[in-house]
Order: sequence, then C-alpha cells, then structure tokens
Amino acid sequence: MAKFVKSAYGLTERQEAFIKHYLLSRNATQAAIDAGYSPRTAFVQGSRLLTHVKVQQRIQQVVVKTTGNTEASVQRVVDEWRRIAFLDPAEFFDSNGNIKPIHEISEDARRAIGGLDVDATKDTVLKKLRTVSKIQGLEQLARHLGMFPKEAPVVNLGMGLTVNIHLDEVK
Repeated sequence: MAKFVKSAYGLTERQEAFIKHYLLSRNATQAAIDAGYSPRTAFVQGSRLLTHVKVQQRIQQVVVKTTGNTEASVQRVVDEWRRIAFLDPAEFFDSNGNIKPIHEISEDARRAIGGLDVDATKDTVLKKLRTVSKIQGLEQLARHLGMFPKEAPVVNLGMGLTVNIHLDEVK
C-alpha cells in the first residue's frame, strides 16, 4: 500500500522514483522499469507518466532547480553549438601561420577547442590543438532550429515486430 502514499507534490513513491530515474537516463521505458513497473508494460507506463501533468511539473521543477534557469541553460547550449558550427580556423593562427598563444585566441574559438598539446620544455608553447566536430555542431544547431524534419522513432515491440511512429500522427 505504500506505493499509493502521496508525496508533498501529490505523486506516489513510484511516480517520484520514475522521475528520479528519468532525469538520470532520459529513457522513459528504463525509468519505468527502474521505478518498479513491469518490464512488459514499461514502455506504455513510461509514455503515460510523461503525459501526467503532476509528473511533468515535478520534472520541470527539478530541472529548473538543478540548472538554475532553463532558458539560460538552453541559450548557453545553443551558443556553444553556434561557436562550434561557425568556427573560423584562422582565429587560431597569427599572420605568419603559427599557432597563437592561448590568451590571444578569441573566446569563441577557445570554446570550440576539444584538446591541446603543449610543449612544457619551451616556455609552455602550444604545439597542437584539436577542435570539436564542426559537422556535429552544425547538425545539432540545425536540429534545434527545426531545419530537419522530425525523425520517426523506431519502437521494437519484441517477437520481430518493429513499428515506425510518425510524430505528426501522434496526438
């Protein structure tokens, strides 16, 4: 009977457990299983729980509490994608074609650096730098801006049955 006791947010213990696991994995089916729902019905339960108003509100509360302001977090991610997507590699080099010291590289270009190799024997000279994937940055930014059509998720129902769900048909 303990699973029907309501929390301060009007949710059952199992719903609270689902929220906790969902926020860790962002996988509703696995979160439902981890929260104690039957693996057989976890897909349906996970989908149902994500449409539950109090569950949605609690997820949003936790996200806002852990990230501060969600809009600022979204904007920061979009800014980082923009930096990567529109990086001009010339920002890393001086007029002689040598790699600039790190403090002379613009902040936007520095934020696109994925790794550095330095020579500590020669006054810590920057020898090599690697940037994060520009293609991936462009792709993520384009997805965020809605430039790609929604992809149809594929759901494996077991027993060799696979279903493509077209998002425009799901209400």
